[in-house]
Amino acid sequence: MRRFLTTLTYCLFLFITHVQAQVKEPGQRWNQIIEAPFYSENLKILSQEGTGFYLIKGKKNSLTLPSEMMVMREVGGGYFIVQVKVASLAQLSSQVEKAWQVNDKWKLSPNIFSEAPAEEQVYSIKSMNPSRTLSQLAGVPTLELIQQKGELIRLRCTKEVLLKEVISLPEVIFAGKEDLVPQTESRVYDLNLNPNTINRIHHEFPELNGKGMTLSLQEPLFDREDMDLKGRHVPSHLQASYTDPHATEMATIAAGAGNSYITGRGVAWAAKITSSDYADVLPDLDNDYRTLDAWVQNHSYGTTIENFYGTLAEAFDRSAHHNPALLHIISAGNEGLAAGSGIYEGIKGFANLTGNYKMAKNILTIGSVDTVGRPVYFSSAGPAYDGRVKPELSAYSTAGSSNATALVSGLAILLQQAFKEQEGSLPASALLKALLINSAEDAGPEGLDFFTGYGNVNGYRALQNLKNRRYFSGRIQQSEYLEIPIAVPANVQNLKITLVWNDPAAMPNSATALVNDLDMKLLYEQSESWLPWVLDPSPDSERLQQQARRGEDHINNIEQITVEEPAAGTYSISLRGFHIPNGPQEFFVAYQWEELKQFEWTFPTGSDNMPYNGETTGYFRWESTMEEEFGRLEWSSDGGKNWEVLEEAVSLDKGVYRWEAPSLNSTARARMHIGSEVYPTDLFTLSTPVQTGIGFNCGDSILVHWNKKENVQEYEIFVMGEERMVSLGRTTDTLFVLEKNGLPSTHLSVQPIMEGGAKAIRSLAFDYQLQDNRCYLVSFYSEYATEKGIFLYLGLGTTYQVKSILFERQKEGEWVEIHHNEQPLSSQIRLLDEKPNQGHNVYRATVSLTNGAEIVTLAEHNYYLTEIPFLVFPNPITTSEELKIFTKSFQKPVSFKLYNKTAQLVVEEEIDSERNFISMQGMQKGFYFYTLTSGDQYYRGKLLVK
Repeated sequence: MRRFLTTLTYCLFLFITHVQAQVKEPGQRWNQIIEAPFYSENLKILSQEGTGFYLIKGKKNSLTLPSEMMVMREVGGGYFIVQVKVASLAQLSSQVEKAWQVNDKWKLSPNIFSEAPAEEQVYSIKSMNPSRTLSQLAGVPTLELIQQKGELIRLRCTKEVLLKEVISLPEVIFAGKEDLVPQTESRVYDLNLNPNTINRIHHEFPELNGKGMTLSLQEPLFDREDMDLKGRHVPSHLQASYTDPHATEMATIAAGAGNSYITGRGVAWAAKITSSDYADVLPDLDNDYRTLDAWVQNHSYGTTIENFYGTLAEAFDRSAHHNPALLHIISAGNEGLAAGSGIYEGIKGFANLTGNYKMAKNILTIGSVDTVGRPVYFSSAGPAYDGRVKPELSAYSTAGSSNATALVSGLAILLQQAFKEQEGSLPASALLKALLINSAEDAGPEGLDFFTGYGNVNGYRALQNLKNRRYFSGRIQQSEYLEIPIAVPANVQNLKITLVWNDPAAMPNSATALVNDLDMKLLYEQSESWLPWVLDPSPDSERLQQQARRGEDHINNIEQITVEEPAAGTYSISLRGFHIPNGPQEFFVAYQWEELKQFEWTFPTGSDNMPYNGETTGYFRWESTMEEEFGRLEWSSDGGKNWEVLEEAVSLDKGVYRWEAPSLNSTARARMHIGSEVYPTDLFTLSTPVQTGIGFNCGDSILVHWNKKENVQEYEIFVMGEERMVSLGRTTDTLFVLEKNGLPSTHLSVQPIMEGGAKAIRSLAFDYQLQDNRCYLVSFYSEYATEKGIFLYLGLGTTYQVKSILFERQKEGEWVEIHHNEQPLSSQIRLLDEKPNQGHNVYRATVSLTNGAEIVTLAEHNYYLTEIPFLVFPNPITTSEELKIFTKSFQKPVSFKLYNKTAQLVVEEEIDSERNFISMQGMQKGFYFYTLTSGDQYYRGKLLVK
């Protein structure tokens, strides 16, 4: 019995929390769940009628049950919890070694055992008859119904009530504590499509943009008026009532139109976008996806680290299984430095995915890597609770896995569009997974790993495999064998084959999530064979980091085989239905190889700018299967007349070269010398964005201007239309006057057109209404200059059509000219008034235009003291103003005293500068007297407070 319990404890870690590997009496906690043996060794039935739950030990790892019996949970190691009629239990004698009756605690998720018993919490309940369960619980006064969605029920109660009133109901088969409060996992917006070769898709297949497809975001509502998302929102009853910047960022990465700037152009930039409130972490109802025609759903959020298979994980697996075309793409999380839980408790850096739903198997979980494919240290790592590979894929984002997930969601939309155009229907989500996983590039540690999964997404290669139909599908039954031949040509390397299937959802708290187990093997001419790569999921930090080995895989619904140097010939992909209790099982296989002696540039293409966003350092990127290790990288900006060497010996295996491009406006080309061959890039652009401004913003028109760029032939001006930026025309000048009445929006942008017609990077779009300007006038202010006078500063948006500028000073109520400037050449004018009035001065400027219009500034006030010793103003003054005291010839410090009409001192200040300010708040209205004293100098005056 002790041997049985020792074996069982390891398999039943779902029931056990905070159990260390060195526990000497593992049977103790299991005794909390299992009562005394109910059956004898030979299964002789005791006096019991009806249907009950039993723990049974099978004679093999699978059971074939009659229809009236149900496996409630596969515990692992050949142990199962079943619901069965006692009278029928004898039918299992050929399959069962032992059986025990269990109490209701088998229904609990593992994190409940260590939970404090008094505090009320929300628990997730699964019931086979939810209406009956709710009816039975209706009379419990200390229990609150939070939500019901299908078989799932959310209840608020204490642990005591849960144990006493809820899990005792026979219809209840799971009660768990699952975090339902989502948190966004990246707030920093970064967008670069080049590391995942999406730029190449945009260049070679510009019509592949997501048009006609719909992406669903499970988040708060995105900003529907954002200029990169405007006009493409699909309304839904599922959407939240409030917007959130994170949702807007995710929508932009996945499907931004690029109206704002190049970094606002997402992957599927013409796709429709709908929103589903993530206040309910569960997937939407099946009919919602059909109604919205949305078959990719992005989930860029997390909850807490929960390493068990709960109702959330089951719900996502069931959602994918019920909707074969639906792909849930979910962020791994940003807790990469945290320790895991479950059997991985205390192991830092592993098993720290943020959310129970991320334990699902039919989803695609995404981690993040940097621009050269290195894992981002804070991106959450696997394995899943049962040792499965997580995350399955990674993609670029140094901000976190949320952004990487949005990028992959946009790519999935493009692949769906391409498949639909090619085949006339949507692809199965398992096929999309197979294509994405099989085409990924190795990242992080060599081979399969728990940090980046099967690698870094290569969007272009996935699309090529789809278009070349390098995939097949089929169905397989229990114990069936299938062999599918593939012909591998000569002179290829890195043969890769990936098997994926959407597995039926497991029961909550299952020891392993896998239900239908398929096995794959690769055969070659009956002489060689290869098994899939598998990782060691043991709860040990060193073993979790070990390199993958070949072996049979009985926990993942993804299997991959690679052969580095395959011989030419016919191979057989052998599939076996190892354990398929719910069959037949549909499967998908994707395959690829790389031709030898090939070199291809992936960045820049003919549509790209260097650097990609016109601002930061960029990378040349390529893919190479050349025999040579090194190449010579050169570049030219004069059409190839002259070439400059960037690096004599670039490592071809690295696939990237970091280049700080010169600040030019030019077309350019690079080339790689490998042996006697030369491989040039497309003609790309070198440019930085122009800096725009508003010259004037008058009643009926505006003037836009920008800095002049070298080698630019003309400039094109754009305005935001209903969904896209549209051209307003071109000019060879550096300014453009627009009539407001003809503009569809207030957002404008400018793009330089270089000689030969190449387009430089477009400027950042701006809203002219938000610019700091008036009609021509930008600023007008003055500055006191000791012993010199008063400087006047006038700033104009432009000198375009400015005839003259008149500066005036007020004297005895009249305006007197002090300077007249005909046809000013500069928009920034400084003028010194050498003879200002003693004391208070008032100035204005008048701008006269060639059309006869005049624009007058607001009055500007300043004070000047050289002949009189001081000023105290304003006088009269209100209690909301400050009293200003300017002194000139006084010796410092100066004592200021203010008395009321009864000679009571109400203010006393020591003044040690020429300009001082005293608040009048709280002063009573009326007459006051003040004195200014400094040494033998003394002045007295009156002050009226209104």
